[in-house]
Amino acid sequence: MIYDYTLTVVGLSIIGPLVGSVVGVLKRPGKVLMKSMLAFAAGVMLSISFIKLIPESIMNAPVPVVVAFFLLGALFMSILDNILPHVHPSAGDDPECKLRNSAYILIIGIFIHNFPEGMAIALSAQKSLSSSIAVAMAIALHDIPEGICTSAPYYYCTGKRLKAFLVSSLTSLPVLAGFFTVRLFMPDMSAIAYGAVLSATAGIMLYISFDELLPASRGKDKKFGRELIIPLAAGAILVLLLGV
Repeated sequence: MIYDYTLTVVGLSIIGPLVGSVVGVLKRPGKVLMKSMLAFAAGVMLSISFIKLIPESIMNAPVPVVVAFFLLGALFMSILDNILPHVHPSAGDDPECKLRNSAYILIIGIFIHNFPEGMAIALSAQKSLSSSIAVAMAIALHDIPEGICTSAPYYYCTGKRLKAFLVSSLTSLPVLAGFFTVRLFMPDMSAIAYGAVLSATAGIMLYISFDELLPASRGKDKKFGRELIIPLAAGAILVLLLGV
């Protein structure tokens, strides 16, 4: 009975990316809205990293381990960034949509960082079902804007609503993968290992924010930079409110 209940909790947690993906493709966003969404996503990621992931990783693992895996996470995304074809939108917009690679990078990054979210649900379920409900609801809420910020840029670049929804909604799969990894193979995962995973995730998210989201949101329009402060701050504030 408990097992079925925790599966229901996981189902709740994956609703976020699905809802966000639908909202992001309801209407093809304009350039200003899309760039605002990217800045909003950066605010969400930076806030989650500094307020949630890094402090919690320090609580579970020694600081040297946290620092090492934080750097490894950033290095991993740097290598991935160099392997994939990469064009910043600051070079200018053209019919091929140079923002597409930024959308790909964002989807990959969220896909990776959703894995420890599933792990967090499984670990909290080991302590109490009420804790797992709280974690799942928080994950679902903050995954909605992430779903918007992945499906909207992809739709903007391709004009394909269904494909944008499907690609973006796939970011919910790692939540399930993380849950079952802990449930089936790591029922007694150590605190140090969990702290290392959280720290590496923070490194990945910070790299995505500073190397991809913020440059892509500003582009070559220098006058648009100040307007990005509002969606950037809104993303950070959202995480604070969800934390409360």
